[in-house]
Amino acid sequence: MACPTIQTGSHFLATTLYSIDCQARAIGGYGYGALADPGSSVATTLTLLVTIFIALFGLRLLFGPTPQARDVVGHVVRIGLVLTIATAWPAWRTVAYDLVLDGPVEVARAIGVQSGLPESDAMLNRLQDADNGIILATIYGSGRLTGGVSAGADIGDATSGIALSDSIAFGISRTAFLASTIGSFAVVRLCAGILLALAPLMAGLALFNWTIGVFTGWLRALAFCALGSLMLLICQGAMMALLFPWLNDVLKLRQDNVLAASAPTELLALTMGFAILTTSALILVARLTFFSSGHQLVRQVLQTARTPSRETAQHRSRLETRNMPQPSRAELVANALEVSTRQDRSDTRIARSISNRSTDTLTVRSSEHTNRAAPPILGDSFRRNHRRTSVAAGMRNTLG
Repeated sequence: MACPTIQTGSHFLATTLYSIDCQARAIGGYGYGALADPGSSVATTLTLLVTIFIALFGLRLLFGPTPQARDVVGHVVRIGLVLTIATAWPAWRTVAYDLVLDGPVEVARAIGVQSGLPESDAMLNRLQDADNGIILATIYGSGRLTGGVSAGADIGDATSGIALSDSIAFGISRTAFLASTIGSFAVVRLCAGILLALAPLMAGLALFNWTIGVFTGWLRALAFCALGSLMLLICQGAMMALLFPWLNDVLKLRQDNVLAASAPTELLALTMGFAILTTSALILVARLTFFSSGHQLVRQVLQTARTPSRETAQHRSRLETRNMPQPSRAELVANALEVSTRQDRSDTRIARSISNRSTDTLTVRSSEHTNRAAPPILGDSFRRNHRRTSVAAGMRNTLG
């Protein structure tokens, strides 16, 4: 794919930006085709990864616990997603390629129309017009060296340009404007093209939990490129809305040979502010995409599709309990009476066992006390221990 060459002079910025955009689109499209080709090493690696994934799932079916229907559906969806990303270019172009490269332009156009900003479609040409205006302002100068006429008692006209000469201020201003514009545009566009080209390789990393982090990081990088492009378009539109009226005013003054001694410093402040704005916008988008907790949700969803977590099992049990038929009121009353009866019986048994244990304890203690030998008393050994029977009583008992 032949991309436009960079031209010097009044078309430098536009041709540079068009060339960068063309290179990004070529890398994203043709690079994807090269990696997704059936004979490429990436396609072979992807086939091997899918085979390993299916083999591990088969071993789980044979020797592991019985998987739920949700697990099977999650595995099928994951394999379908991987194959769609890695092999289906029409679907991938609609879902990701056009979304990342052309989506920000559409969104910026909708925002710009309602907010009065310049159209994003012609943003590259407007940036080139701004660069041409800076070149003209540099050629005209501030009028300090050519004897420009002062327009009034403006305090800015009294500056002599000793601390920062006009030529240095104009030169630094244009350099800062070009560097910030080209650098930020190249970061979001070329990185987007490279990441889109790596889709067949990154898709295979979504199959396993130990590589899912790389896949989610790749998705976050794509989101950074898309949001960064949108942020840059809006910031550039706002900057053009500020810069063009100022350039028109300065050029009009210089065409009338009116002194504009403050123009170099003001232009330097505007362009340096624009450079700081674009850098801060990209840092803000990076903070939003890479350091927020949103990527954890994507990773959790992809991991849950393969192995349900403990919370998922608890949620399933709660759903099963919730879906059980509710007993009637009569069943609830009968169950309550049965529980109450069982509790009364258990209380009676416990009380009876406690009473028996206490009675047995008292009996044992009393028997021990009774059987305990008393100390002998003086004279007991000579006491008669049986009844005395006379001879007459014995004969009477015998005869009678």
